[in-house]
Amino acid sequence: MKQIATRYKKEPVALPVLSFSYGQPEKEDVPIGEVFICYPQAILLAAEREKRVDDIISFLVQHGIENILNN
Repeated sequence: MKQIATRYKKEPVALPVLSFSYGQPEKEDVPIGEVFICYPQAILLAAEREKRVDDIISFLVQHGIENILNN
């Protein structure tokens, strides 16, 4: 995740979530982007927030999708 963040986001840290928008699709049923979740970072975040890992992953996926939709 650190390599991806450094290369594409110019942030040299392992982020818990990264999202990449493909722009506006020309057709329906075409992917509009990708969401990457860093599982080790999700575990750490869950421990920090005293939450279940599944809940944190759901939050990160939602956050990544919102970022794609808002671009």
